[in-house]
Amino acid sequence: MGNTVSTHAHFFNASLPNDDVTDYYIFVVASRGSPSSQFRNKLFHDANLQRVFFSLLSPATLIGLSQTCRALQAAIKGYIQESFDVNRLLRRFFPDPRQFRSLQASTGTIIAGSTALQFFDRSYYPGSDLDLYLPFGSQKAIGEYLLSIGYQFIPYRWQAPTFQEALRRKGTSSGLRPYSSRPIYGSRGRLGSFQSIVEVFTFTRPYDGQKVQLIVAESNPMEVVFNFHSTCVMNVIAWDYAYCLYPRATLEERRSLVCRADGPNQVTAEAKYRARGWEIIHSLPPCAPYDRAFPSGLRFMGDPNTWRLKLNTAQILPPFPLSQHGSRLSTDPVAATSWRLDQIGPGGDVPHISYVTIKSNFLKNQYVCADAAAVLMALESVQGEADDE
Repeated sequence: MGNTVSTHAHFFNASLPNDDVTDYYIFVVASRGSPSSQFRNKLFHDANLQRVFFSLLSPATLIGLSQTCRALQAAIKGYIQESFDVNRLLRRFFPDPRQFRSLQASTGTIIAGSTALQFFDRSYYPGSDLDLYLPFGSQKAIGEYLLSIGYQFIPYRWQAPTFQEALRRKGTSSGLRPYSSRPIYGSRGRLGSFQSIVEVFTFTRPYDGQKVQLIVAESNPMEVVFNFHSTCVMNVIAWDYAYCLYPRATLEERRSLVCRADGPNQVTAEAKYRARGWEIIHSLPPCAPYDRAFPSGLRFMGDPNTWRLKLNTAQILPPFPLSQHGSRLSTDPVAATSWRLDQIGPGGDVPHISYVTIKSNFLKNQYVCADAAAVLMALESVQGEADDE
């Protein structure tokens, strides 16, 4: 089965000028007897031609075109279901994508980096690996799963030769660490710090060389995502939804805003994505009109400026209940993420993503949010009630 398509992105409604919709409508639904009518008839009935034609259109154009007539709406819906099939994407790396996604749900693992960008961009980078971003404590389960399906652990020079030994040297084999007894929040996201990464484990599959990397976050994997080199790679695939955080810039305008400039391999990363077709920009004019591609201020996952794509979750086991008497979670904790994009510096033209990380012994997961004050007050209230009991 394909994905259950739900774009949930208001940016689509404003990304395509009316003139463009009209031009496509005239081109596709031309009057009978014109040279375009043969193309129109083939487009409505030839699935192969539809794939080729639709693959040339941006997501916003596809959505706009689907609103012109019912025939195109049905055709484009089918194309989106086929093109944004995460199970097909993951089949390159896993024999049973649904089994992996169930493990993804139970461990809080997300897919990010170039793989998530390829998913949204409907592109393919030959030789690209799969980057999995894990909360600390999930590395054992994911690593052992990879070993069980035929991957081999490839240690770095500072790591032990086996995965189990590498885990023991880094901490405990389970990877669990005690939470603080009181709610705390970490430092705000800084330009270029990769202190949020605890360890990286690399696995390869001998018979075809496929590579999977486990990037273990100190707290929440989204903290690592917000420290990526620029916005075009700030895309996330959870077990239930896929999120493109800056869809207008990334998919429509092909622009990527650098929000950090001092990270490792920054120059190389910028050159790589410039070669892949993105304009890399380092600042926004401080006095320019509001840039809808890079909305400033408070943001959250699934807001009107995000492209949130619902994935097909058939045969996927949701996350376990948070308590003995609770029910399984209906969505991934990544959905609770929020952040800010602001302009800082003397000239007010330096882009800066900020957030705080929340952890507590009252929370199973750690969270990334734009402002910790309200969350901390709620946690302290809960803790006070628990202490009174």
